[in-house]
Amino acid sequence: MAQCGVPQGAVLSPILFGIYVNEIPSKLPMGVHCKQFADDIKLYSEIPKDSDPQNNKLQQAIDAICQWSETKKLALNNSKTILISLGKTTKNCDYVINGSPIGRKQLTRDLGFMISPKLDFSEHWHKATNQAKYVLSLIFKKYCSDNSRLLTLLYKIFIRPILEYGTVISNPHKKSDIKSVESVQNAFTRRLYSRQKGRYIRADDPEYLSAPERNSLYGLSSLENRRKYFDRKFLTKMIAGNVDIDTRPFFTFFQNTRTRAKTKFIWARSKTKIRQEFFTNRTLTAITL
Repeated sequence: MAQCGVPQGAVLSPILFGIYVNEIPSKLPMGVHCKQFADDIKLYSEIPKDSDPQNNKLQQAIDAICQWSETKKLALNNSKTILISLGKTTKNCDYVINGSPIGRKQLTRDLGFMISPKLDFSEHWHKATNQAKYVLSLIFKKYCSDNSRLLTLLYKIFIRPILEYGTVISNPHKKSDIKSVESVQNAFTRRLYSRQKGRYIRADDPEYLSAPERNSLYGLSSLENRRKYFDRKFLTKMIAGNVDIDTRPFFTFFQNTRTRAKTKFIWARSKTKIRQEFFTNRTLTAITL
């Protein structure tokens, strides 16, 4: 039997695998797009309401991937293949992979994000805040210190990254989600402040400090302000060409080098509520106000 492959953990393994699967997009029918990340691949296509179910290009793309995988001796994992339809009015079509129906889900995890048909990320933030609260309770349980420098460092290392992962994409816009995310940091500063005082500080206590005052005491910015900073920073990277993204579909800009006038941005205004919170509209609207 012929042997193939490379040793596990080899430096060249990711590069060679990328070369091996690089031809997949060329196998797809026109109108079907794909995104690849390591050994994961996502197929997506717009399906008009009046489309013919018998002429489904997405199924044709799935069949092409199945044929390619059989030729290349790379078996597909049917159990990890899922289907999700995006949009308010979706046309639910059935798809099969190697003769087996693909399971449809209303919520799925993708690269750390919880994806729902509405793309509102509310469930994502619900799970993230619950996870952050759990880690918060572990820190105060395992560490009996009242050293603010130590506990703040632990908060920044283990808790805050949970609440700030990919916020450029999943920035919460519902007031309930924003309040829920901010409540984690508020809980941290309240517990730390109470531990330093040796008692639980209630709102009617003379030594009580509000959440912004506690943030200032421990040198923390609100999570909402930090998300705005990340938006502006990512926009700066896009303008400077430091991100491998073609900015033309999102916005165009004209930088005035003769006067002190601000850089002028032009972008397509949102027509739907969900598009209002898209990164481009959210960030450019904020900086041009």
